[in-house]
Amino acid sequence: MRTYSEAEINELVFEAQAKDNAAFDKLMIYFRPPIINMIYRCIRDKSLIDDCYQEVLIRVFLGLPGFKGGSRFFTWLYRISLNVVHNYSRGNYRQSVSIENSYESMNLLTGRYRLREYTTPESLLYSQEVEDYFCEIISGLPEGTSDVLMRHDVDGDSYEDIAELLHCSESTVRSRISRARAQIDQQMKTFLRYC
Repeated sequence: MRTYSEAEINELVFEAQAKDNAAFDKLMIYFRPPIINMIYRCIRDKSLIDDCYQEVLIRVFLGLPGFKGGSRFFTWLYRISLNVVHNYSRGNYRQSVSIENSYESMNLLTGRYRLREYTTPESLLYSQEVEDYFCEIISGLPEGTSDVLMRHDVDGDSYEDIAELLHCSESTVRSRISRARAQIDQQMKTFLRYC
């Protein structure tokens, strides 16, 4: 996939605001992977991901004429996406975080909980229990904390980018990540001790 510079993205936004549907399509295709990943992390039900993304597309399309460029386009798009996800979460949908590869994510998050892979039925069951519990811990983190943690530790976003996105200081982002890691460490140690 082609990588766009900020100037090229701004040009596409300008063209999309002028009702150029091809420019809008390019923008939404370009930013689809990170938005789908965020939706997937926040809504465990895979059947809702497409509905949620469709709602994001509608809101972006309708809101684009009002985008003034006071922030990066992706920041604006991500905030709309988060609002849509939170609306879905407040409805009859279970708010949780799902991770495509929990073992890899556990290792990225804590650096300590890498499991050996065995192929016995007992070890597969145990691995599934650990994965499920890890996802429960992530989904049980205070609102916004799990997203900050995943954006930094899994997606690789910088503290500065996350702070800009959430309109808070870098020290707030660092603090949230630190508290989340401590909570994960404590709960995983307790869980693994009794397994």
